[in-house]
Amino acid sequence: MRIHKENHYGILSSTRGMIIAPTYNEIINLGTEDIPFYFAEKHVEEADIFVVLYFNKDGTQVKREIYEADEYERIYCRNN
Repeated sequence: MRIHKENHYGILSSTRGMIIAPTYNEIINLGTEDIPFYFAEKHVEEADIFVVLYFNKDGTQVKREIYEADEYERIYCRNN
């Protein structure tokens, strides 16, 4: 379940507890309901960069990328 706390998002499991702490500006499940794979984004306003982290179903970080604002728009926009 995606949770919302003070303008941040996280993932909470009813059986396993907190999977991803609610510290991200956005979280999207790129996988399926049975095998989730999470895209989590954090915007650092002062530097105008986006930190994107990918997590597996257990909440283990798989990959981390940093994007400038114009680069991030290209990967996040569903039409590109």
